Amino acid sequence: PITLSLAERSLLLGFNALPKLISGEARSVDYDDMAECSMLAGMAISQTKTALCHSIGYPLTAHFSVPHGLACAFTMTAVLKVNMQVDDGRMDKLRQALGCEDLLEAFQDLTSKLGVLNEIKKYIGSVAELEPLIGDMYLKDRADNNLAPVNESIIRQILIDSWS
Repeated sequence: PITLSLAERSLLLGFNALPKLISGEARSVDYDDMAECSMLAGMAISQTKTALCHSIGYPLTAHFSVPHGLACAFTMTAVLKVNMQVDDGRMDKLRQALGCEDLLEAFQDLTSKLGVLNEIKKYIGSVAELEPLIGDMYLKDRADNNLAPVNESIIRQILIDSWS
């Protein structure tokens, strides 16, 4: 419960501050909120370890020099979609905490506002370039920390969904 509270608060802060930071409309409070967001996310991760977005993101950073936060954000919505299929109530609680009607739509809207796919395409020419790395994207200790079970086939679909 403590970790979930940290993650929820972190997401709430990030959802509010990140679009302002990207658009150049940020005030000092938004920078403070992002600092708190980062700290809380780090505290949550220190308890749970990272999961699938990080597992997929490590090779993107290593092979294409994609900044790691961007590499993780690239698959965030598609990974959420996979995890929502086995939701144990956490996703609905998060939806309520974020004050949105549709959690998946909220994440899609955020990544769109942030221009995540356009930024990824500055580093990677096509989704086909990722195919040889799929085996490296399945790090057992990270991928197994995902809510839904995954395998290389699911990772391939996550990459395809994230690219479109």
